[in-house]
Amino acid sequence: MAQSAAIEASGLASRDAAMTTGLTSAEASRRLHEFGSNTVVEKISPAWWRYLAKFWTPIPWLLEAAIVLQIGLG
Repeated sequence: MAQSAAIEASGLASRDAAMTTGLTSAEASRRLHEFGSNTVVEKISPAWWRYLAKFWTPIPWLLEAAIVLQIGLG
């Protein structure tokens, strides 16, 4: 039991040491070349599309249906 606790403690210590040291410059360069830069391309939709998208959800559908019923029933 004490031996497994010591093994866990040493594993945690080595993991913590690895987490604080970070990547070497060579490893960072290799990953940059292999995977590319860590960026996300932001897609900006046109303003008119964002405006119309606000009406394409269930709550506006209910309101629009109520308006159609109100006009239809007088």
